[in-house]
Amino acid sequence: PFIFDEQIKISSIAEAEAKAVLGDLLLRTGRIDAAAAQLEEALKLDENSAFANIALGVVRMRQKNFADAKKHLEKAIKSDEKNYLAHYQLAYVLSREEMSEFGFVSGYDFQKAEKMREALRKAIALNPNFAQSYNLYAFVNIVRNEDIEQAAEYMKKAAALAPGNQWYQ
Repeated sequence: PFIFDEQIKISSIAEAEAKAVLGDLLLRTGRIDAAAAQLEEALKLDENSAFANIALGVVRMRQKNFADAKKHLEKAIKSDEKNYLAHYQLAYVLSREEMSEFGFVSGYDFQKAEKMREALRKAIALNPNFAQSYNLYAFVNIVRNEDIEQAAEYMKKAAALAPGNQWYQ
């Protein structure tokens, strides 16, 4: 039997962390403007919070403010070089900069593709079980029409890691 009071541990967190968590929850529920406000407050209290910078980077991307999104994600990486999600999200933001409003991309220049691949290689090294990194890496290769065999291998890896995700199939 689960006894709530005996099995739940409670600890306090800093106000900056609480605001960052709330901002992230608001982001995940689609309340972008409210998320931005909470995350901005969190960063006023702790400007180096990797968690808040990643979430605000995603918010800014959804607001189509790619320059600010990259700034926050690069700051998150600087604060926590071992955060695979920061590396992945930076690559994701870079991939979305070139997309049309309908989600189509005609190509990436070599420099941008290499920057995305570098971020994704770091994300994969830090968390080899995160399927989205393999998927995005394969997407970059396919868009560039480069190393299609590796793209196919990475799509198989993504599908194996997340077998229920139909996009990877």
